[in-house]
Amino acid sequence: MRAIALWSCQNKRFELLNIIEGDNTLIQSISFSPDGKTIASAGYDNIVKLKFEYSSGKYFECEF
Repeated sequence: MRAIALWSCQNKRFELLNIIEGDNTLIQSISFSPDGKTIASAGYDNIVKLKFEYSSGKYFECEF
């Protein structure tokens, strides 16, 4: 299973914030919405996935 790892890099220190699992292929690119609440990922399987953050910090996906 492939995943997206979200990192914070403040004050020259890296901190793992979250890991979003669920992609079955290599991820080719990702993009964040301006408000930072939605992530779009595109893989080599030609599927774009939108991942929405719940208030709990978990995500669910919609595929296009």
